[in-house]
Amino acid sequence: MDVRIENAAGVRWVRLRPTTGIDELLDLDGALGTARLVDGLLCDGPGFLAGRGQVDRLALWEFDLVVAAIYRELFGEQIECSAPCESCGEGIGIAFSLDDLVTEQHHLDADDAEILECIDGPDDGGVITLRPDIRFRLPTVGDVTEATRSRDPGGVLLRRCVLDDAGAYAEAVDRAMALLGPRLATELDDTPCPTCGYVQQVSFDLESFTRRAIERERSLVVREVHLLARTYHWSRAEILEMPRVQRQWHVGLILGEAAARRAHA
Repeated sequence: MDVRIENAAGVRWVRLRPTTGIDELLDLDGALGTARLVDGLLCDGPGFLAGRGQVDRLALWEFDLVVAAIYRELFGEQIECSAPCESCGEGIGIAFSLDDLVTEQHHLDADDAEILECIDGPDDGGVITLRPDIRFRLPTVGDVTEATRSRDPGGVLLRRCVLDDAGAYAEAVDRAMALLGPRLATELDDTPCPTCGYVQQVSFDLESFTRRAIERERSLVVREVHLLARTYHWSRAEILEMPRVQRQWHVGLILGEAAARRAHA
């Protein structure tokens, strides 16, 4: 699967191999836990932004787009989640599409265009210059990994990515980084509770949402492995090495035949 990575600076690509049961059972704990999954799915090839074992090279916004592609492959386009109401404690159901999220986060207004006109780069080293002379680069997965090992992760990330004293331009640098590297994390404003009517802000982060979705399905993966092993006498390793879509095709055939037998019993 080829994933298009596009922002104001241009278009790049990464290639992912199909997800297998081994990938679905990976330990994804920790900051950017899905980076372990992405690292194993990346494929080598000429012209690709990153290859196998090179997830640390991806800027966070690039990483988010890869995670979005993996979510689509595993679960489809639609996002459905819930959050507790801050007033009554009941659940608030939230639904939107991944395409809508990507479009919203990559939207530019007139003020954004003015900031982008003051930007040069990135150069071959990924360094961007905000005129008059403030150099910075977009944070990568590797930067976040390194920062989380520190007692001051925010300070470490700032020092690694902002290469000059921003001074009075600090706010402009922050906005330029957000424009060139929009994350797939957002605040859903004015979200009403269907029970009590209270309106609140709900935070959504695609990376952590995808991680939790994969973790929730692990018991299902185990049941699918058991069903295929019992039916076809394949080994656990053989089943887990199958692409997810092929494994689920076989499971669907077995369950369909079982349902047909019950209907004619």
